[in-house]
Amino acid sequence: MSKILIIEDEIPARNKLKRCIQSVDGTATILAELDTVETAIHFLQHTQPDLIFSDIELLDGNAFAIYEQVQVNCPIIFTTAYDQFW
Repeated sequence: MSKILIIEDEIPARNKLKRCIQSVDGTATILAELDTVETAIHFLQHTQPDLIFSDIELLDGNAFAIYEQVQVNCPIIFTTAYDQFW
């Protein structure tokens, strides 16, 4: 059972990710759905997921600010709807 963190500020995108995750691994647990850099930093200071799906542009800034401040020991899959971030 994988413990997954979703960092995404758009609700439709979060819902699509959750459906996709559940279709691939029905035993996966979504630990949290976060929408800001600030909440992600706080969460990751206390919890280590097995996998992170992370949007790049969030409500309060760029997600790379999270990973500059918190050490993460799991894979991160970056998601975005914007061509300039590919």
